[in-house]
Amino acid sequence: MKKSIKTLGGIVAIAGVFALTACSGGDSSGTGTMGAITPEAEAAAKVVAAVSAPVDTFTAPGPELTDVSSFAGKTVYYIPATLQVSLFTIQEAGLKAAFGAVGAQVQTCDAKSNPQDLATCLGQAVDANAGAVVIGSLPVSMAPTAFQAVTDAGIPLVITLVGDGAIPGDAEVFSDPTKVGYVTQNGIEIQAWNANAVIADSNGSANVLAVQVTDTEATKLWTEVGALGTYAEACPNCKVEKIETTTGTIDKVASLVSAKLVANPDIKYIQIPFDGFVQPVTQGIQAAGRDDVKIVSGDGYLDVLQSMAAGGPVVADTGFNVFATGWYAADQVLRIATGAGAVEKEVFPLRRMFTPENVGTLDLTPEGQASGLWFGKADYMGGFLQLWGVK
Repeated sequence: MKKSIKTLGGIVAIAGVFALTACSGGDSSGTGTMGAITPEAEAAAKVVAAVSAPVDTFTAPGPELTDVSSFAGKTVYYIPATLQVSLFTIQEAGLKAAFGAVGAQVQTCDAKSNPQDLATCLGQAVDANAGAVVIGSLPVSMAPTAFQAVTDAGIPLVITLVGDGAIPGDAEVFSDPTKVGYVTQNGIEIQAWNANAVIADSNGSANVLAVQVTDTEATKLWTEVGALGTYAEACPNCKVEKIETTTGTIDKVASLVSAKLVANPDIKYIQIPFDGFVQPVTQGIQAAGRDDVKIVSGDGYLDVLQSMAAGGPVVADTGFNVFATGWYAADQVLRIATGAGAVEKEVFPLRRMFTPENVGTLDLTPEGQASGLWFGKADYMGGFLQLWGVK
């Protein structure tokens, strides 16, 4: 049987949702069943139906801004976790497009997932009297003194892809919207959505291997709270095991996965937070001699969605328009810089779960990916230019 999630005919009111794989001999291993749909699976399918839909309307995150022209000529320091991950080069491109529209430029300094390099980059921004600093997926706790130096210098700071506000333990200043703003895809929520995909597909009886990436406190929470927390709360009959890894030890993932699958042949699902782990996880599945294991992931990368469309093992991949996060971050910067203050508790809206049910509607080419239309037709660029008074 092709490893995809078929339409769930039993939930008539939910169109185009995740469905239970129509396998005979259903059991508690998470392979699906022809039996009655459980309440847990029905509830999960409703979640999946909602998050699989495109976003076609731009909603302004805040009121129109004035005096944006005063930001022209400024240099924004972009400090991503690591440029080895393509997500950050895409976000960088979005930032350059957005700030270019208001006459500002972007200077990138790679933090290399290292506290010392992060502190050095932040120090360079302060020394250069940067117009603003935008952080890509790095918490304040990695270099608190250096982050504090940015806010002490009066430089607008926007932290992306971590959370929608200061993390407990951060200094009070990081909750001050006149100094600091946030843009988040909400990795915890995305992992919860993916867990719901597994619950729906398995009829509430999945046996899951969760891969937790421990690079930062944020990535730990995505799995711990988002994935494991959802299974614990919403799927009492699900069984979950966990392995830990980092992006720096990704070469060991295949052997870790293979060993788990050999030791526990009941595992039928593997949940991972990033598409960068799809290849080694797939290698681990193959090394274990298994062809009955499904993968759910995050990011929505082109190659993974192409594989999904061809019937590969990934059956759910929740991504977000990374290029657009650059525009939302720029909006937060401009709100701080013009005195309006950042939008608080902002969650990035252009997110979508891709499944075998909707992946065929996408233009699975580099051009299609770059267009952002995978996530819907919302004209966020035009919307922001109008908000900023830019023609």
